[in-house]
Amino acid sequence: MFQQLQQQHQQQQQEARMHSHLPLQSNESLSSGQEMHGHVQMNHMPPEDLLAQSQEEHQDKGKKKEVSRYRCVVEGCEKHSLFDYDGHKDIRFCGTHKEEGMINRRTPKCLIPGCLKPRHFAFPGEKKAVFCKMHKQEGMVNTRTGSVCLAPDCQRHANYNYPSEKKGLYCSIHQGPGMCNVINKRCEEPGCNTQSSFNYPGQKVPRWCNEHRQEGMIHVKAIRCEAEECSARPSFNFP
Repeated sequence: MFQQLQQQHQQQQQEARMHSHLPLQSNESLSSGQEMHGHVQMNHMPPEDLLAQSQEEHQDKGKKKEVSRYRCVVEGCEKHSLFDYDGHKDIRFCGTHKEEGMINRRTPKCLIPGCLKPRHFAFPGEKKAVFCKMHKQEGMVNTRTGSVCLAPDCQRHANYNYPSEKKGLYCSIHQGPGMCNVINKRCEEPGCNTQSSFNYPGQKVPRWCNEHRQEGMIHVKAIRCEAEECSARPSFNFP
């Protein structure tokens, strides 16, 4: 009797699956933590595990959104986006890929009405910059670029320290014996602490100094003539 009831029950299940267009599947093929209800696969996880999984997915989405938000839109570029047209909704380009007429949208602008240049200057002792280089007042110093020389009453940039250090302490005037520029990129020649300025034409990053440059290298940090394939320094423009 029991076997007959069991066979009838299995037959009813098969008919129900055929009507719902579900594939025939035995109970053994389902994992212990999952069940099929219609076309939806239910996952019986503890509430605390579901909460943790939801939080991780939310954090991952937030990180991806945040990273893409501050990246240059040019394919393959990993630099931060800083430039765009004034009034544009988004900030899309880095300094390398900015287009003509774009301005730095992330750095606060000069307080002079109508000036779109970034403000970097203030009086000594002030932490908040108020004016750009063009509109700075007499006695103001650059408060946003690097640190200031430790020499008394000196407001020059501190780019110099001993070769093993990474943070500059003194300017070029007040540097001590054996110090070098530890802020700007140095020559790749082993043991050379001279600032690098030379590389092959077409390259933007300097790798060697004047003494250790190789044949065919040019000064890539200097402004070059805009004519195609010309590496001479420009001297002419309209009046």
